[in-house]
Amino acid sequence: LVRPDRSVAWGDSFEGRFAQVFELQSRMARSVSAALRAHATGLAGSGRPADQPTANASALEAYWRGRAYLERRDVRGNLDAAVSALTEAIRLDARFALAHAALAETSWRQYGETRDPAWMARAIDRSTTALRVDRDRPAARYTLGVVLGGGGRLAEAVDELRRALALRPNYDEARRQLGHVLAREGRIDDAVVEFQRAIDLETQCRKRLAGL
Repeated sequence: LVRPDRSVAWGDSFEGRFAQVFELQSRMARSVSAALRAHATGLAGSGRPADQPTANASALEAYWRGRAYLERRDVRGNLDAAVSALTEAIRLDARFALAHAALAETSWRQYGETRDPAWMARAIDRSTTALRVDRDRPAARYTLGVVLGGGGRLAEAVDELRRALALRPNYDEARRQLGHVLAREGRIDDAVVEFQRAIDLETQCRKRLAGL
């Protein structure tokens, strides 16, 4: 855990075999929660801190690989590699909602690069699939909101982003995205409110970390 001044407030390491990945994940979550103590709920805000997105360790590994490629989408070929990895995760666990959402995000990024409407269609289809798998997954609601907003379906995007925030009130990315969509609708005052809430959330988190 790193304070705003970049000094380290707390750290630990966890080792084990890949077959123990879920046990390691639980140990890490418990340790971080203990370190944050009363601050843990305010920082996480998801309401589902111990939620296990899949019971298939190989599917989880493929998902992490796909997310890593997606985070470095500036590297040529990484979006295609992300599609491959996330498709593998879904093949291993068709009920893996986060993998469906990440695949939808990848399609959205590919649409942004190519402006090929087929990628937009895939992004919407994959987002709705993620919701069919898990309607209460904030990331699935957020991804669909981003895709709908990018496609000009602003009112629907607002609805999805508000649903994501109802599930996870401290979801700052969803809060900022909601502000952007509201601004595009011309609802500037409402957009400013959402941006200010996002700033307040970040400020609160920084203060909590500074107090560790």
